Amino acid sequence: MRRLGVVDVLNYSSKIWKGQEHLAEMVTTETVRILRKAHEKEPTFFQDKNKKWVLGGLFYLIGRKMNVTKTQKHIARCLNTNGTTIRNSYLEWLRHFPEFWPEATTHLEEKFDEKSPLGPHSRVDKFL
Repeated sequence: MRRLGVVDVLNYSSKIWKGQEHLAEMVTTETVRILRKAHEKEPTFFQDKNKKWVLGGLFYLIGRKMNVTKTQKHIARCLNTNGTTIRNSYLEWLRHFPEFWPEATTHLEEKFDEKSPLGPHSRVDKFL
C-alpha cells in the first residue's frame, strides 16, 4: 500500500459523510489513530492492500462504533469500489485487531457456535 496520509483519509471520509464536515473530521481522527496503532502492532497487515480496501472496512466499523453508520453500499459507492471489498475489509479488521472493537468481539464470543451451518461470519454480520 502506498503511504496513506491524513489528507487522503479526510478526503475519503468527507465523501462518505458529505455535508457533515465536523463528523468527517472526527471520523478521520479516529481512523488515523487506529491506522497508527494497527501499523505499530502488525505492519504486515497493510501489505498488498490498497487504500480503498483499508479504509472501506475501517470507515464502516468506525461509523458503527460512533453511531454514524453508513451502509456498506454507500461507502463502496463513495470509494468507487464494491460492497464485497467493504465486507472483506471489515471482517479482516475484526479478525486482526479485535481490541479496537471489544463490543463486537464480546458479542461474537457470546454468540459464536462453531457448529453453526452459516459459519463464523454469520455472527459478525448479526452484530454489524
